[in-house]
Amino acid sequence: MNILLTIKLNSQAIIENLAQESIDAYVFLVDLFESTEDIRENYLFHFVFRSFYRLDNAGLSDEMKLVYFELMQELRGREEFDFSLVCSRLSGQAS
Repeated sequence: MNILLTIKLNSQAIIENLAQESIDAYVFLVDLFESTEDIRENYLFHFVFRSFYRLDNAGLSDEMKLVYFELMQELRGREEFDFSLVCSRLSGQAS
């Protein structure tokens, strides 16, 4: 079964299982991202984002986290997302 169909068939259960706290944190992150011209320097955004998406639990180095937010800023607003670029940059293979 494809993922979109699975989500559609289970959408009500998915919505019912979302905690209001998670929704509020997500909305806060979206608002902060949209209102911040350059998120590379917004350390509150970094902290909340890393906590919400559990990046600190992923065993990433501080350098990789910095590169992650640099890429987020660099690629914001692009219509097409280049996964190979992101993977290369995060693994330190390209600059």
